[in-house]
Amino acid sequence: MSFSPEELRKRSEAFGLAWQSFVATPNPDRLLEFAVSISSFTEFLHSKGLSGLHQISRNVEQQVLSMFEDGGDTSAPQTTLNELDVLVSKLDLKVSDFISRSNLPIAERRSEYGALTAIDTSPSHRILLIGRAVQPWQDFMLQLGYFGIDAEFHDALELPDNTTEPAIVLFDADGLTIDQVAAKVQALRARFSTCVLIVPKLSDDFDSLKSALSAGCDFCFSTTSAPSLILAKIIDICSSVEEEP
Repeated sequence: MSFSPEELRKRSEAFGLAWQSFVATPNPDRLLEFAVSISSFTEFLHSKGLSGLHQISRNVEQQVLSMFEDGGDTSAPQTTLNELDVLVSKLDLKVSDFISRSNLPIAERRSEYGALTAIDTSPSHRILLIGRAVQPWQDFMLQLGYFGIDAEFHDALELPDNTTEPAIVLFDADGLTIDQVAAKVQALRARFSTCVLIVPKLSDDFDSLKSALSAGCDFCFSTTSAPSLILAKIIDICSSVEEEP
C-alpha cells in the first residue's frame, strides 16, 4: 500500500514523543501511552509492507509488553531501560534513514544503493533484481539492506554479460504473458544455474504459477502476494545459506 514519507515521519514522531515523555516522567500512565503509540506504529508499518522497519518496531513493542507482564513496573532495572532506549533510538534512526532515501531523486537513490554493495556484503547476501523499472522496488531494496542483503537492480533487457552468479535472482514478471515469463525464466536458469530463482508479480492463476515453476524458477508469487512475504522468503534463504557448514 502506498504512503507518503511525511505520514511516516509524523507517526514516527508520535511514538518518539511518547517515549521521551515516559523517560522524563516514568509512571504507569506514561508507559501505557508509549505502549499504545508503539503498537499503533508497528501496525502501521505492517499494513504498509515495511517489513524491515516493522521487525525493529515489533522488538520494541515486545520489550514494552514484557514490562506490563510485571504489572507495568516502571522501576525496571536500568539495564532494561537502557536496552529499550537503544531499540527506540535504532528504530528512529532507521525510519529517518528510510525517509531521507525516499526523498532523494531517483538518480541519487541508485547511487545510494550502489554504495551499499561495498559495505559488509558477501556472496550469500547478494541478490540480482531483474525487471523493467527500478522504481517499484526501491523501498523493497532498502528494507533488504536493513538485513545486510545487497540488492542490485538490472534492466531485463540490459543484463551485463560479466555479472557473477549471486545467491538469489529475483525476476519481476509484472505485465508479461505466460510464454514471455517462461522464456525469460529458462534463459535466467541457463545463465545462473546454481542460484535460487524467485519470480514475483505473476498473474494470479494456476497456469501462470505452474508454467513459471516448470520453466525453472524455485519460488513464485502472484500480483496479490504482499511484499513482506517475498522479503521473508529471501531472509529465510539467506539465513539457511549462512547456517550451512
